[in-house]
Amino acid sequence: MQDREKYKIIFDIIQAALFQKDIELPVKVEWKEIFQEMKDQTIAGIPYEWLSSKNILDVETKKQWDKFIMLQAAFWIKLTQEQGNLIQLMKQNYINMVILKGTAAAIYYPKPEVRSMGDIDFFVNPKDFQKACKIMVENGYRSVHEKQTSPHHIAFKKNKVTFEIHKSLSIIARNHVGNHREYLQILMENGLFSAEQKRIEYWEFPTLPRLQNGLVLLLHITQHLKTGLGLRQILDWSMFVNKELDDEVWKTEFQPILQKIGLETMAITITRMSQMHLGLKTEGITWCFSADQKLCEKLLEYFMEKGNFGRKVVEKERGVEVLSVDKNLLEFLKKLQYNGRNNWKLTEKYWILRPFAWIYQIGLYIQLAFNRKHPISTFIKDWKKSRERIQLFKKLKLFIK
Repeated sequence: MQDREKYKIIFDIIQAALFQKDIELPVKVEWKEIFQEMKDQTIAGIPYEWLSSKNILDVETKKQWDKFIMLQAAFWIKLTQEQGNLIQLMKQNYINMVILKGTAAAIYYPKPEVRSMGDIDFFVNPKDFQKACKIMVENGYRSVHEKQTSPHHIAFKKNKVTFEIHKSLSIIARNHVGNHREYLQILMENGLFSAEQKRIEYWEFPTLPRLQNGLVLLLHITQHLKTGLGLRQILDWSMFVNKELDDEVWKTEFQPILQKIGLETMAITITRMSQMHLGLKTEGITWCFSADQKLCEKLLEYFMEKGNFGRKVVEKERGVEVLSVDKNLLEFLKKLQYNGRNNWKLTEKYWILRPFAWIYQIGLYIQLAFNRKHPISTFIKDWKKSRERIQLFKKLKLFIK
């Protein structure tokens, strides 16, 4: 099954399951492929009930899907229980916190439990960060990595659930937001002090207010844009817009902020793309009608190529990704250094090698290039494709006033 055909079927199923749209599916569908792709995109729970009601799955795929849903439901319950324990622990120690993504995104779905869960991400005031980490260690949460040097979060594990405590969003902490870092950090901290209590069945949890919660979902998409969008992340934003972001809220609450930080074009494009392909309603959400239709299609095409967080990217796409760095020489070297540190395991053991990780990475790329059948022509193709990527990112005007 071709990717385009496969995604068309998946998009139609999503429209039917989330927005009750009438759809027509092909007579013959490779359901095994559809299931695998939706699993890879972490959205297989969303259409399960709709598909079951239509009785259109083959026996083997239905059996696999049933098993998957049982495991997802069990993990959902386990995660919400562990989340409740964490909230109670922080509350007992007078630490304000809010859940990021996860259940804070699931509340916008018609049935929150259909959204698959991963880690439990939560945000605390930077002043409480060290205290909160200490309390977690004292209560049986163990550090995932012995030496964690991240400036914005630390990961812990307990009862097979991973918890990430944040004092800043990754995209803000890494200064990938242009000149808006301080403004966004203050905005998030203000949201923490105005936290709202939400409930899913028996579980109650604190979230950021509407503005900050929506910004987290949009920033999450933006953070992973160049390495690969995930369909779940796009759906999180779409469901938020469907529930919260009508024309009035956009004009009075969101547009001024997004214009200020340079995310207006991104929000408009993603939202219009969701209306065109994922079933997001248009009634009352006309603020995105100004979107460039070709840009919407290009963004969708890019997303289809990359897959969930770039996991579909094969080795031949790595060259395009590297060449798509649209900054100065310093930014390019930073990219090489970052990738080199990840790939050169000796840098973990011998600190003296770390400054040379970028040279190691260049050598690795050269080796990969000459392992191909036609290295020169492949490089030219990669270069052309990287220019197209750069133009796509430029048109989204990310973080430009």
